[in-house]
Parts: sequence; structure tokens; C-alpha cells
Amino acid sequence: MQPIAPAPQRPATSNPSSTPNASVPRLRKASAACRECKRSKARCQIREGASQCDRCTERRLSCVFDLEEDKRRKLAHKRKIKKLEEERDDLLQLVKAFQNSSDSKAIQVLNLMRSKAPLSEVKLYIDNDNSELERETTPTLNKQMSSHRGPDIQHPADIPVYRISAAPWTSVTESDDFVSHLISLWLTWSHPFYNWIDRELFLRDAVAGKANSQFCSPFLVNCILAEACFHSDCPEAYADPNNPNSKGVHFYEEAQKLYKKIEGRLDMPSIQGCGVLFVW
Repeated sequence: MQPIAPAPQRPATSNPSSTPNASVPRLRKASAACRECKRSKARCQIREGASQCDRCTERRLSCVFDLEEDKRRKLAHKRKIKKLEEERDDLLQLVKAFQNSSDSKAIQVLNLMRSKAPLSEVKLYIDNDNSELERETTPTLNKQMSSHRGPDIQHPADIPVYRISAAPWTSVTESDDFVSHLISLWLTWSHPFYNWIDRELFLRDAVAGKANSQFCSPFLVNCILAEACFHSDCPEAYADPNNPNSKGVHFYEEAQKLYKKIEGRLDMPSIQGCGVLFVW
């Protein structure tokens, strides 16, 4: 048998498959697909520093990126991140409100949440409550503020949702704007917790302005105005501008006088007014 000669040796070369090539840029997903990949609904990947995606390069296709769309996507991501940060801050504020509020205030916030109110509405309630707390800790109010002028409507949010005239419902103020302001606040923040008062029937008779109505009376209106003052930052909400604890007292005293006249009457507004006074 003739011996077999050994095969000739190959020149020593580096194995590209075994040795990683650090000079080859990595593939990454394009922030926005090129027009060709978008048309084909294909995955668009591009190497760092390249101007064409890997798929178009392999297929020798024209690769065009819509730069404006890419910028819009980045702006959309920024807006989404900002919104998430704002929602996080709102939730932290909500937790802080539960920690620092009294039991009655915490229950009101909880009931508002259970009524499926949006987070923005809950936040507005907490902000109003915080501003009220700051006002109550102030030793004196501005003495130059008149206790009989109407509220200054400077922002759209200050415009009353409902228009109710002061007469014939109360003699505490003659300002239709202030009465409308308080009624609107009460129907927004307090009424959801008073299921014994029908909003539509109450408004119907209140707007009609007849003191002997079936679902509205001066006694009921003054009870509502007394409690609504706690939701208002207007100086008129105070019986004494120099006493931060006098919110709604002037309407409460008016309601007490009217109660003595109707004591023993069992009509709907009288019963409803007693319920509001019980909470006040």
C-alpha cells in the first residue's frame, strides 16, 4: 500500500466566525420605519451610522426615512412621559391628602373617588381644600375687601354654572352673582353626597323664583348657601371678614330664623334643609 501524503497546510488566517469583529456596527430597530419597510410591513433595522436600513441594503432598494414623522414620534414620547409624571404627582398628592386630612375630609375625597370622578376633579377638590386650610390659618383677612360686593369673574372657571337670583330666597345678600356662585359650587362638590335632593327639581323651582315652591324654599336655599361658603374663596363667604371661622355663619343664622317660622312643617324642602344643616 502506498502511503498517503499529508494535505498541504493552509495559511494561518483569523476565523471571522470565531473572532468578533468590533468594527461591524450593531443592528438596532429604527425609531421610525423607512417607506419601503412600512409599505411591506417589514421590520426595519439599521446599523449605527448608516443612512439605509439593513433590509433595503441587502435588496438594493431605495431607502427613504420620513424625518418629520420621526420627530413627531419623539415629541409624542416626550408628551407621554410628561403626562405620566403629572399623573404620578397627582397620585402622590392624593396619598398625602389622605395622610394629612381629617376623617371627614378624607371620607369626602373617598366618596368623590367612588363616584368615578376623574382624577383631575379629585385634584381640584384637594387643591380647593388646601387653599381653604391656608385661609383658615391666616389670622385676619384683608379689611379693605367689602363683605357685600359680588365675586370678581376673571376666569372661565369663575363663571357660575347655574344662574339663581338672590330674591326671594335670601336676605343676606342681594348679589345674584354670589348666590349663583355658591349654588354652583354646592351642586358640584356637595350634592353628589346628598342623594335626598333632586338636582333637576330643585333647580327648576329655584330658577322660577317662587318662594312657595314644592321643591325649593328660602330655608333650604339658605342651608345650602351656608355650607357652600366652605367651598368658596370669596370674602362674601365670611360673616365677619376679620374672622376666618365665620364662613357661612350669616346664611346659617338666616336659616335658623326661617326654621323657627316653619318648625313642624313636613314639606320636602324643610326636611331636605334639616338634612343639610345636620351635616353643616
